[in-house]
Amino acid sequence: MTRKMTYPEFADPTLAGDPTHPSEILVDQLTFRQLSNQQFADKMEMDIDFINQFLKAKKPVTPEMALKIETILGIEAGFWLRMQSNYEMAKIRIRMKKQIEKASISNQEKEKLRKAM
Repeated sequence: MTRKMTYPEFADPTLAGDPTHPSEILVDQLTFRQLSNQQFADKMEMDIDFINQFLKAKKPVTPEMALKIETILGIEAGFWLRMQSNYEMAKIRIRMKKQIEKASISNQEKEKLRKAM
C-alpha cells in the first residue's frame, strides 16, 4: 500500500503569480516517479487523450480523478480538489479584477470592490 502524503495548508497556489493548475504538480510527480503519460493513463484506467488534455491544464480534476490519483500516487484526494478549487477561484478573481478596472465607476468605488475580493 502506498503511504499517503499530505501537503501543508499554506501551499495555496493563488497567493503569488499565475494560478497553478493541479496538473502542473502532477506532471512534476510523474516525472519524479518516471511514469509516462501512457503508463499513468493505464493506471488511472482513463483515455490517454483525456489525460494529455488534463496534463496540459485543459481539463479539471474531478473527485473521481482525485481519488484515483490518491490510490496511485499516495497524495491525498483533498489536495488535488483544493488545488482545483483554488485554481478556479484565482481565475475568477483575475477576471473580476479586470471587470472592476473597466467599470465606469469612481476610483473610490473600485477600491472598495478590490478590498471586498
